[in-house]
Amino acid sequence: MKARILSTPRELVYIVLLAFVAFSLTLSYQLNSISIILLAVFYLCDKNLISKVKGLSFNVAYFYLIYFIIHVIGLLITENMQEGLKEVTVKLSFLLLPLIIFSEKISKDYLYQLFVLFKYWMSLFALFLIYHKLFVIGGPLSTLPVISLYRLTGIHHAYFSLFFMFSLFFLFYQINSKKIGFSIGLLQALFFFFFISVLGARIMFGVALLITLIFLFKKLIQLKNFQRVVLVLIFAFTSFFIYNKTDVSEKFTRLSKIEWDIEKNIYNHQVFTFGYDESTSNTFEMRLIKWYCAYEVIKDNLFTGVGTGDYNDVLVQKYEDIDFKKGMVYGYNTHNQYLEEFLKFGVFGGVFFIIFMIYIVYQAVKFKNWFLVSIIFTICAFMLIESIFERQHGVVFFSFFIPLVYLYHQSNRILKNQD
Repeated sequence: MKARILSTPRELVYIVLLAFVAFSLTLSYQLNSISIILLAVFYLCDKNLISKVKGLSFNVAYFYLIYFIIHVIGLLITENMQEGLKEVTVKLSFLLLPLIIFSEKISKDYLYQLFVLFKYWMSLFALFLIYHKLFVIGGPLSTLPVISLYRLTGIHHAYFSLFFMFSLFFLFYQINSKKIGFSIGLLQALFFFFFISVLGARIMFGVALLITLIFLFKKLIQLKNFQRVVLVLIFAFTSFFIYNKTDVSEKFTRLSKIEWDIEKNIYNHQVFTFGYDESTSNTFEMRLIKWYCAYEVIKDNLFTGVGTGDYNDVLVQKYEDIDFKKGMVYGYNTHNQYLEEFLKFGVFGGVFFIIFMIYIVYQAVKFKNWFLVSIIFTICAFMLIESIFERQHGVVFFSFFIPLVYLYHQSNRILKNQD
């Protein structure tokens, strides 16, 4: 049944606030914080609040809740309480957003329109950034992430890629469910794929390429011979354009120059330089050092971890022990969310986190929610090289978009069963 605009005032206000959270997440930390506060106030100002909470029936919501509680419990063994409280504050979205999304009533049609609006919002944003870089700032498009994106929004390009990955996978969902024409949908998808390459996050581009190839392969089987040739030519042209106009190939080439021997790697990075040099500043090489240091700390604190607020202090101390100069100066986190969970909360907290991820994947595969499978696969891959919950963009994306996609698919499934 189609959603009737203005038929449910509370539902209309709710979807506007959800849109505010989604759009503000792509603009600024402060604006997004305000949007979440407004959404929380709206949720609490309901005479049926208690019954809504009691009626919560989505098991995945309890995983979010437990994950937040683990951070609170971690304060008990924390010495740096200021940093610990800051961590808990950042993680509040894990408590609030899934609770609101899974207990506040909203139609699947409203959710679908929210995804559509977000997709077009990201399309316009991408075009604006391209225009800003080429015609306002000037210079090669490959510098867009640093020159235009970061200066205008303060958002790291890898996290910004998450929004375009979401839009790309939503387009694949639209095409598969025939909610959009194949030709127009494919053109939009290739544009998002191109812009993800412009942003230059290797892991994001790799995942986008893999899932795009899987999608195109399935479509090639369904198309006629002429259509297959056209599709292959379009993708080949897009790939050639990406190769020539972005620095994706150069970034992947750097992976061949990594020093995998950890002792040699550490020695190479004991020489500090502010300038970029592949022999002393290769970002993946530095990640290997961070993971090594995290592993050493985890071994010494296997059961309890070091606490919610002390993990970075302990990690920096380990950097000092091996004279990893950039780590000491910049205070790097682990750049691996899985290691960070074990570092903070020991084996029990780390294992719970892995079970949390597995449960979402299991639910997505069980109900054939391939839209969600694509998103969670992207996030799980991203967490291998980034501590994504150290930034609000990572926290809110995970605690906002995943519950929305999960709820949308479950609503569709329930309606189909009723039919």
